[in-house]
Amino acid sequence: MDRQPTLFEDRRIYSLFELAGNIREVLREVYPDVYWIKAEIAKLNFYPKSGHCYVDLVDKQDMVIRAEMRATIWASSYPMISSKFRQQTRENLRDGMSILFLASISFHEVYGLSLNIVDIEPSFTLGEMAREKRETIEALRKEGVFDQNRKRILPLLPRRIAVISVESSKGYHDFITTIRNNPHGYVFHCSLFPSVLQGEQAITTIIGQLRNIARECARFDVVSIIRGGGGEVGLSAYDNLRLAREVAVFPLPVITGIGHSTNETVVEMVAHTNLITPTAVASFLIERFKAFEDRIDSLRDVLTADARQIMEDSLSRLETVYHRFHSATHRLLERHLGVLMNSSEKIGIFSRHIIQKQGHDLEVYQEKIGLLDPKNILGRGYSITLLDNTPIRDASLVRKGMKIKTILFEGTLDSVVD
Repeated sequence: MDRQPTLFEDRRIYSLFELAGNIREVLREVYPDVYWIKAEIAKLNFYPKSGHCYVDLVDKQDMVIRAEMRATIWASSYPMISSKFRQQTRENLRDGMSILFLASISFHEVYGLSLNIVDIEPSFTLGEMAREKRETIEALRKEGVFDQNRKRILPLLPRRIAVISVESSKGYHDFITTIRNNPHGYVFHCSLFPSVLQGEQAITTIIGQLRNIARECARFDVVSIIRGGGGEVGLSAYDNLRLAREVAVFPLPVITGIGHSTNETVVEMVAHTNLITPTAVASFLIERFKAFEDRIDSLRDVLTADARQIMEDSLSRLETVYHRFHSATHRLLERHLGVLMNSSEKIGIFSRHIIQKQGHDLEVYQEKIGLLDPKNILGRGYSITLLDNTPIRDASLVRKGMKIKTILFEGTLDSVVD
């Protein structure tokens, strides 16, 4: 009987190791050289102990990942690559950064496909950073918020300051030292809101602190974002659209002092006031107080001089008016004194005439009154009869037996009516 073949005898079967080896050989034959590749760093892991750097790379289109691959920068290459990149871009290699790199393609039976990065072209990343900066500016202008914070009214004397910085940084130390030890003795109230100030984390932490300040913005006059000691490294975060928009629309004036003098970032462009260093920010705030004090002193001097001049002019005018009034009064008194004396004499004559006439009239009245005196009437033989001390004018009022009294010129008579 013939032996039937087993189920797998007619198939070519590879072990996983053999297949991986074949793939490695094929890749070596097809991609024998090094190649320039562009991608975005999704995750960068540097291990100081070994010196190796492991990078997760992605290729996105419309925010959708369409390719993903691992890469390695060996310890022999990493110091040179990172140093050159930092010198030209003023940035450290970091997550979210687009890079153009030179790499070989390798395949390992255990670790799979990866890229070995041997060089990175900083100019490509600079171009990408410049493109992001342009796009951020265009987006903010399109939204109509690019100039919004610059139009905020800076208080005349901003003394309540919310500071976004790192407490241990030299920049924050310089700021606090300058503002507290100002030679004029001005008092400022500074509240620190700690934040990462460079790299990818700066975007989220600064935004978070800005929102914390906004929730209690009535406590503050201004916000200051200050950063020092890091030179120009790590500034691309300040071109980020989300962070720049947060600063642009912030309800309080934002003053920046992030410690560099070239390549103004978008955050600095949209901030109310941009100064080079934290010390310059402190000096700016102090100078506002000093300028106000100088204006007050100047106004005081002007007011004092004007008041003195007004008093001198008024005194001079008052003396002139006094002399004129005194002279006019003297002439008026002299002129009217004669009139007054003449009038007094006339009044005296007229008064004596009136008195004489009234005296004569009084004598006539007294004579007439005397003629009407009841005694004079009684003296001519008349009498007055009284009933109950009331003169009797009608005889019908008297009855028999009534007692009456008769008043004569000399004496009285008491009678009874019969």
